[in-house]
Amino acid sequence: MKVSKLSLYTLFVAISIFASGSLYAQEAKKLFVSMPDSLCPLLTSVNRADCIDFLESKMKAEVDNRFGKKSEMTDLSKDYIRMQMSRKPPGR
Repeated sequence: MKVSKLSLYTLFVAISIFASGSLYAQEAKKLFVSMPDSLCPLLTSVNRADCIDFLESKMKAEVDNRFGKKSEMTDLSKDYIRMQMSRKPPGR
């Protein structure tokens, strides 16, 4: 059976439209909490979730990291998170 290029192209476009409809963007905070600890070794998933909860409650989002130092979430939006993982030593 011979398939024309137009038929293949139409099939490809139909599959692409169907597949793109099933894809969706996730919010940064959901990805931040669910990412593996190996990508963020200083913070546990509980630490990351606490930071989000604190910031959404208009509190200072500061937690103790695995080194016993402070880490702070300073910005949170739907698609952006900013973390200060540790503080600079004085004089540097």
